[in-house]
Amino acid sequence: MKIYKGILNFSLIFIFLVIIFKKDSIFFDIGGVLINIYPEKCLEYWADCSDIPLQVIKKAFSQEAHTLYETGKLSEHSFFLAFQNALPQSYFFTESNFWYGWQQILGEETPVVQVLKHLSDQYNIWLLSNTNPEHIRTVLKRQVSYLDFVDGNIYSFDAGASKPNASIFEFALKHSCANAFESVFIDDLIENVKAAKTLGFNAIHYENVNQLIKELDKKGIKVSEMEVSA
Repeated sequence: MKIYKGILNFSLIFIFLVIIFKKDSIFFDIGGVLINIYPEKCLEYWADCSDIPLQVIKKAFSQEAHTLYETGKLSEHSFFLAFQNALPQSYFFTESNFWYGWQQILGEETPVVQVLKHLSDQYNIWLLSNTNPEHIRTVLKRQVSYLDFVDGNIYSFDAGASKPNASIFEFALKHSCANAFESVFIDDLIENVKAAKTLGFNAIHYENVNQLIKELDKKGIKVSEMEVSA
């Protein structure tokens, strides 16, 4: 009987410790939150390197092909061809110039990275981003500073779906073993924030780092005492 009581007490202590030390999850978007993005630089480079008018470039770029590429349903070469084939026949565009311009979209890290690092000891940190293999390779090549503080990542091309589709949020919860009601999601696009809220996430519409810190404080995530260089 004493043995059973001992096992019971140990089990209760173990459960108590799990509850005490359990870390909630925070999901960060990448582009527009952790990294500044400049889509116009890509389009301008394409126009400059090819002497193709900017308006022709914009018209040839297919959002449908972009979505298929970012959800893993279109290969890199096919993504380029979708753009090339949409140009008037009199214009020629090289694939190397296409991808070099594509890399110009990604800019420098934002001050939110400092917030992420500050929270990484207390919370499970996940990336949840609409992105593509080429941009992830570019990010890794640049050796951004936040990757060492992240517990995992959810990319649209792995999930087969992109925000604001509910499927990618469900994919994120499954692969992170997180509970939506105990998780925070941060994104700069309001439609993604609304979609996350419908699934139970404590979602924050990111505008700037000071506003983010205030919103996190409201949710009991105290980061207001940290110094952030904007």
